Amino acid sequence: MAISDPITENPVITKYRQFVTDKINNQIVYGDDNLPKQSMSSFFNGTTDGIVSNPDLFDGPINAANIFAILLDDVNKYTRIRRFNANITVTGASPNGNDKIAALNTSANDAANLEREFACEWVTTVNSGIETVPIGTQGPWDSKSWANNFFAKYNTLGIQDYNAIQVVVDSTGKFISAVAHNDVENSCKKATQKYAATLKIPASVGSAATYNDIGILTAKHSFKIDSADVDHSMIVKGDIMDDADFEQLFNNLYIAWETVALSASPINYSEVVCHANCHNSCHSSRNRR
Repeated sequence: MAISDPITENPVITKYRQFVTDKINNQIVYGDDNLPKQSMSSFFNGTTDGIVSNPDLFDGPINAANIFAILLDDVNKYTRIRRFNANITVTGASPNGNDKIAALNTSANDAANLEREFACEWVTTVNSGIETVPIGTQGPWDSKSWANNFFAKYNTLGIQDYNAIQVVVDSTGKFISAVAHNDVENSCKKATQKYAATLKIPASVGSAATYNDIGILTAKHSFKIDSADVDHSMIVKGDIMDDADFEQLFNNLYIAWETVALSASPINYSEVVCHANCHNSCHSSRNRR
């Protein structure tokens, strides 16, 4: 399929997915449907099928100058797919086995609570940002200062990023609808539900383990790919892009994701579990008391 003769949406998006997003999704090992441990569920958001996005280039002759910006925004939706390193360590393995064991999985609870705080604070941030939208505005808005404090705190943004937030306001300034806003709201609800479920998980009885692989994580662990991170020198105003140029651009977008997601330091997760011997001995000693 020729990409550039003529430049229309369908062949460009088809090849973009082949060279970029399909390659990213195909590397996912862990997600909501394949957890390393149930107590780690708050760390993930999405199944191993991956993310589905629909970059809108409009169907017709396309100016190559806007392709890069649109696809750059899109590939940023995939930056929460990345390598992670989870260390499960053991406590309570003393010789007499009488160490106290926690009633709850404290380390998992703490991690789940941080995920919940992040997702729900993003909802508050987005809703506050919507209030700044001028009446009559439709689509993404230019002013992004409303997210500055959130970014300064977390060094990333929540689900969907601010470029994807679509807003419509009526003459009273009332918020009417948002395509991506549903994802924002749902991320908070999902994180809250996972936190509640984690609170019910007792301190694990098990052995040490390490998981080092690629997962579809929450937005808290996403990163930002800027235009400077992607070589797009083949896009020159007034020049014609051929198929080779497009393929190189797509490959460069993938490399920008790969450089951080696979090659940089992984996202770390840690959890403490109770040793089986401790658990049994502790309960045996309690039963004797």
